[in-house]
Amino acid sequence: MSTTNLPASDFIASLQKSFQEGSLEFLVGAGASIASGLPTWNELNRRLLSTFLAQEHSDLEFQSRDLDVAAQIFVDNFGREAVVDVVRNKLKSDGRYLDMLRGALYLNGSKDVSSIHLELAAILAASKSTSSRRLNGLYTFNFDDLLERAAERLLGKVPEVIVAGERSAEPHVVHLHGYLPPPTSGKAPSGTVVLSEKDYHEARGDWASRKLDDLFTDEKKTVLMVGLSLADPRLRGLLLERVKLAQRNKPVAHVYALLSNSPPSPDAELMERLARNFVRRHQEDFWASWQMHVLNIESHELVPFYLRQIRLGSNGGTWAEKGEAFLRNNSPIFKDLYREDVQRKALSVLEGMHSFLKRRFAVAQEEEIHIGGFVPAAGAVIQLGFRYRGGKDTDDIVTESYAQSRRLSVASLEQAQGVSGRAFLRGVTLEASSSPRLHDNFTEPMLETWTNDQLFSSMLCVPIYDSVDWVPIGVIYLTSNRPSPFWAELDSSQDYDTLETLLRNTFTEVLRYAPI
Repeated sequence: MSTTNLPASDFIASLQKSFQEGSLEFLVGAGASIASGLPTWNELNRRLLSTFLAQEHSDLEFQSRDLDVAAQIFVDNFGREAVVDVVRNKLKSDGRYLDMLRGALYLNGSKDVSSIHLELAAILAASKSTSSRRLNGLYTFNFDDLLERAAERLLGKVPEVIVAGERSAEPHVVHLHGYLPPPTSGKAPSGTVVLSEKDYHEARGDWASRKLDDLFTDEKKTVLMVGLSLADPRLRGLLLERVKLAQRNKPVAHVYALLSNSPPSPDAELMERLARNFVRRHQEDFWASWQMHVLNIESHELVPFYLRQIRLGSNGGTWAEKGEAFLRNNSPIFKDLYREDVQRKALSVLEGMHSFLKRRFAVAQEEEIHIGGFVPAAGAVIQLGFRYRGGKDTDDIVTESYAQSRRLSVASLEQAQGVSGRAFLRGVTLEASSSPRLHDNFTEPMLETWTNDQLFSSMLCVPIYDSVDWVPIGVIYLTSNRPSPFWAELDSSQDYDTLETLLRNTFTEVLRYAPI
């Protein structure tokens, strides 16, 4: 078995085919949960050690910074995995250890699911509704319950949690390293938690190792690794064993991985940019020698975009068609959206939110903000659905003919037009405050007509994914006449999340459908 570095289109096309055939399996790592605010493995170990030092050596009166320094020195001297054994040996109680570990994992409370979790849950839902696709579960190295909560949201039921034994015929999540739901869930930890050096040593040959070994040596299977750094000792050992088998012409599974590498900043030194490119080329060659196909993507935020392509296909026009179908079936006013009385009701909702946003975020009087939304339409486009620009006249009533003159292509990410078009496809909130980004891929006629109406310098676009099929159904936007708008100056991520939630709720209220 040999591999070559596949272009992104071929990489996704191959996984689409495996998904359609029912042979695709998913192995999920910490990267999926980091997107929800949970720690990396290194950060989890540091938190665990800091908590231990604070509780067990309170007499030393460690300050927060002192704890971080002490924790790092422990890691430097003992090693990442061995530090956990230091804590466990001192605690002398598995119950205390697991309580402390759960506290470190869910510091500041339980987290919400990320778009990665929801995309994976949507893949489970799609498999359940189509007999030819036989994916009933997901494998994960994570301790948390975020995959379960995402699946419950889309499937309407909690999938079975498996920590030992056989896979279920029902939707399920296999926790290969143990299960630690948040303390607020009322659920107890289960399975064997694998985190420390001793845990990895004792896990050799256990049920999880056997299950993974069976997975990687099944020539009928294709395995996609998502959110994994590929640094896990158990995983690396099994992948190397798979290479040995392949070299002896033994049957093995096809293995793919999505890896996200942050690009260098625009102002990075030339040497840094050259070094990153140098390392990336060697990384691709390295993983190819492990008989794997790896797709390096520029940002972790693009992982859901690639997962969605596996499920829905690579043509963004198909996504727009599915989004339009959802709104036609679930929004009582969508088919009459451009009728004057419907538009007036939309304006009332938008005016109320506009006023609330100005008060809630203490927007300066001289900052002019507008609010509006795009909805999907036939022909691989999204079009203006509603808007409010702060006045009292009827100029903000959108007619159907005007909406059709304000369309953005969403056929592909490369050709997506404007910030709203990119946000619709990427599935993440996007900001822009420069003309080239605001007008990405605009045609000359579009530039001429759209910019004549443009009264803003900055734009914030929030995609809407509310359907059970988890397809994009629109984009709601804010614009500001300031190059540095109020949302760029919010003090906390909580305020930013609140702003996004308020905008999503506004889209729902305007179109009057029941979100999932």
